[in-house]
Amino acid sequence: MDLQSFHRLFDERGRLLDETRFRKVVFEDGLAAETRQEAWLFLFRFYPYDSTVKEREVHKIEQEMRYRALKARWKSLVSEGEEAVLTSSPANEDPSLGYARLQAELWVRKALASVTNEKISPEIIAVKKDVGRTDYAPGLTPKLQNELYDVLVSFAALQPDVGYVQGMNDILARFLHVLPDQAEAFWCFHNYILSIANEFSSNGMVAKIASVKQLVLELDLELYSHLKKQDIADLTFCHRWLLLGFHRELTINDSVCCFEKITSHHLELNGMEGEKERELLRKQTFKIDGGSARMSGPTVKQDFAFDLFLCVALLTSIRERLLLCADEADIFTTLQSLSHKINLDGMMNAAKDLFYQYCKKSVHDSFILL
Repeated sequence: MDLQSFHRLFDERGRLLDETRFRKVVFEDGLAAETRQEAWLFLFRFYPYDSTVKEREVHKIEQEMRYRALKARWKSLVSEGEEAVLTSSPANEDPSLGYARLQAELWVRKALASVTNEKISPEIIAVKKDVGRTDYAPGLTPKLQNELYDVLVSFAALQPDVGYVQGMNDILARFLHVLPDQAEAFWCFHNYILSIANEFSSNGMVAKIASVKQLVLELDLELYSHLKKQDIADLTFCHRWLLLGFHRELTINDSVCCFEKITSHHLELNGMEGEKERELLRKQTFKIDGGSARMSGPTVKQDFAFDLFLCVALLTSIRERLLLCADEADIFTTLQSLSHKINLDGMMNAAKDLFYQYCKKSVHDSFILL
């Protein structure tokens, strides 16, 4: 979607009212490089979809001030071990922004009331350890490393119940690649991580990998049986694919494109498109059976998110190679050979085919002939 097409989605007051259409276009067509920076601010809810141009101007100032105050707060705690003082007003700051800055300072005092140097120090150590190991193909410059450090520690300070977890650095690199404004990158990253926070817990990711296992079992029994025979049917190798959105398997540009398609949540079993497809198939099946079939109840597993279908698509794309693997080591070697060699369009199309195949299977399984 080019910038002109994106702007046509807004009404005369600057509101993006048709969120469903927007997400559909992101999923089906992707975003042009010229559009991505502006569109991501809506995709990751930096801006509310129904906000006007004027409301977004105010919101941007507020969020900028909050991020500035947040960063100043934890840096003061770390450097001095004392309570942070009000951040000074920049020499070139518009005097009219003084109220917004003061409100941000009051907000951050409340938000970080329980944060101390002792609590934030372990997070800082973990972030410093990982920042230099961030997987970012264009190269880690000192500027980028500083930005990664500031945003990750700021997130850990603001969301101590989630904190910093290894892998967040790779995810953030993607946001900083698209969004040059650090405050915008922080809030988009913040909103995204909170939406998937459960996946950073051991139980959450174990459950998601178990869903991939179940999906492979239902869609490709032969492949699943072979993986089980090689004692690798737990599919723990999918952990990185799911957590990072295939970040290390794709080139940086394809990684960004894949990420926005996944996070559009357009094609989901519990979403509008999934239900429309199943309803169409129900009608077709009922018609074919001459009205002599009735539903026995839904069998669709709605927590099969689209990224799970991408995992299965990736496995089925190399299934013949995997079936020839004689042991676990051969399988891992085959999987590792995929790095930066995956055709994104091919994988997306295969995942969509698998999605519709699963919809069809779930509908057929839910009918009982009378």
